[in-house]
Amino acid sequence: MGIKWLTSYIMKNREAAKSWDGDFKLEDTRVVIDGGSLLYFLLDDCRSGLSAGHEYYDRCGGQYADIYNAVCSFFHELKEHRVHPLVVVDGIGAEEKRDTVIERVKSSVQTAEKLSEYFAGQRKSDAKQEAILALWTKLVLVEALIDCDVAVVRPDGEADDAIAALARHYRCPILTNDSDFFVCDLPGGVLLINDIDPRHPCTAPSPKLFRRKLFHSALQETRLLKDYKRALIDNEDLIGLAATLCGNDFVKQKDVKRLYVDKQPSSDNSHPITQVLAWMLGHQQVTSTKDGMAKLSELLEDSSEYKGFQHSLKMYCPSADVIRQLVESCLSEDRLQAP
Repeated sequence: MGIKWLTSYIMKNREAAKSWDGDFKLEDTRVVIDGGSLLYFLLDDCRSGLSAGHEYYDRCGGQYADIYNAVCSFFHELKEHRVHPLVVVDGIGAEEKRDTVIERVKSSVQTAEKLSEYFAGQRKSDAKQEAILALWTKLVLVEALIDCDVAVVRPDGEADDAIAALARHYRCPILTNDSDFFVCDLPGGVLLINDIDPRHPCTAPSPKLFRRKLFHSALQETRLLKDYKRALIDNEDLIGLAATLCGNDFVKQKDVKRLYVDKQPSSDNSHPITQVLAWMLGHQQVTSTKDGMAKLSELLEDSSEYKGFQHSLKMYCPSADVIRQLVESCLSEDRLQAP
């Protein structure tokens, strides 16, 4: 999934920048790794290392040996620094995001057609920066992980829910580029994979550790939310509900923006999450996540958008039972491949 513009907001906004809890040394620690983020991160590095004249492989992939070696090299260094990784890769996608999956498949087909025409000389520069994921790339990732004796989890559904549950269970950081994890209550925090060196992940620069509690405190100081500071202090989980209204793979922002747009003043340097929180706490007088879901049920009349809210909140604000069930499923023999 991913919450639009949230990463850039947290990186650049003066108040939100207080969400970082200093540098984190990747050493003597357990870490749950988002397999999807890792794959694209290492793939980008492989592409950047291609010499001139290899534009086809740069755009269309297929350099499987390079990807395999990059994965092995990455985890060899983690092991040398006594980092214990648990990599989670996607299983079958959730039915609630079926439309998103179809959109992505259609986009990939269109990109493939553009690239085919480009390399056949039938299309000019408009396809030059396009790229697709080669067919067997994800299988090569898993094969490399198994060969390197790295523990791999393939849950029943998509990886995000399982990643968050396992990180809560082990109380360790998540290594990812997915902004959805910024609004999850994670004791070990979040590390952005783009902050590390793909070839030397345990050496400088060290990634910064993000903590939702610090982000929650930072939001209370923004111009739109200062008047609701007391309510925010009592309701940290409202961040997850507000983030869903900003749009993700389950809820399209265009379908719900009508609820809150123009209800609260915007600010050039704020993220929509501040506007949504101000709308919930002020205009709707929401007092808890449960109260917020009840009011959204009335506003959306139990539509497909409301069902999307319910699903995304399983990751953002799961119950103890949901976490326990996910962890038990992920660590079962048919889901976990461990050395």
